[in-house]
Amino acid sequence: MGPEEAKARFAEWLRNRRLVKESLFLVSHKVTRELVPYRYSPALEYLSKNLSGKDFVLKSRQLYVTTYFELEDLLSATLYPNWESLLLCRRDDDCKIFYDIYKSFYQQMPDEIERDGYKMAFKPRLVTDNIHLLEFEHSEGNSNLRIQGAQSLSMGRGYKLHNLHATEFALWGQDYAQTAMAAALGAMAPGSTIKLETTAFGATGYAFDLYDASKRGDELLKPIFLGWPLDDTATLSSTHPDCLPEDRMEPLSNLTEAELTLMRDWNLTEDGIRYRRWGRRKLQSRAVQELAEDDISCFIQSGNTVFDLPTVEGYLSECYSPLTNDGELVMFHQPAFGTRYTMGVDVMEGFDRDEQDYHSIVVLDAHRLSVS
Repeated sequence: MGPEEAKARFAEWLRNRRLVKESLFLVSHKVTRELVPYRYSPALEYLSKNLSGKDFVLKSRQLYVTTYFELEDLLSATLYPNWESLLLCRRDDDCKIFYDIYKSFYQQMPDEIERDGYKMAFKPRLVTDNIHLLEFEHSEGNSNLRIQGAQSLSMGRGYKLHNLHATEFALWGQDYAQTAMAAALGAMAPGSTIKLETTAFGATGYAFDLYDASKRGDELLKPIFLGWPLDDTATLSSTHPDCLPEDRMEPLSNLTEAELTLMRDWNLTEDGIRYRRWGRRKLQSRAVQELAEDDISCFIQSGNTVFDLPTVEGYLSECYSPLTNDGELVMFHQPAFGTRYTMGVDVMEGFDRDEQDYHSIVVLDAHRLSVS
């Protein structure tokens, strides 16, 4: 094999990001905490096949989506010159968490790689190294991985980003989310990539509105939902110590209609249902958002709910589509002259820049008791 052919095959190998990741990197196992080879789970496989370059990823917990994107960011910054990336997290206090992930992957990178007789330098020199900036040396121009908290984001004039990664931004708070995202999106260069990823946090706030608009096609972002059943480790056998006592029977004889539907739709086994029951018992009211099963019910909790969430989920499944929905006003029927209407108001708990709740008003047709 000649040097040019070897070089071409090497470049082809580099373009296969999955192969590069699974060949070179280790991650901490989420249960044993031991280092194990990086691999694509069904969730990450689904994610990689559906990314468009401008995406809003609504996810269940512990699917390693943040790690997936951080490794993507690092490979781009180390392989390409003049590349600017920004990871936005909630607060500056959180920056070290993401810095440590970047740094761990960087330290695992070999200085050079040899394939088919062709040897290439692979690990660029780290010029700047702190919790807010990793700068990599390239002869054509250095590349930067920046890490900043949304609540203290500062974008200089003329600053251009090629990649934006916003993590858990449903938790940022309404004002911070809108301000930080407006500043970051305003700095995006043509052809740049946008990756927003978060678990749900109530059916209000900037993240909810943006995801809802993306589903309606009103935004440039592609909505991608990753439910917990895509986690192939989310299973509990009947003999597992965490298995609930009432679920130790083989086979399970008390499956509900909802569970049977999940098994059919997600190809789950009974061990998956055991995990779901254990997770719901452990997480209580947070289960619907952290063990998300669809991109509607995961948003239904905001603040301290009074009503039983499974009952609310059942009613949601029977709802019909509204006439209009602009993110603030949802209308199911046009106002009818002479009809008596009743209004119900639910006020939020308080005012705070981090608050994710809102006042809500429901208008009912007093005769039919239907939402108008």
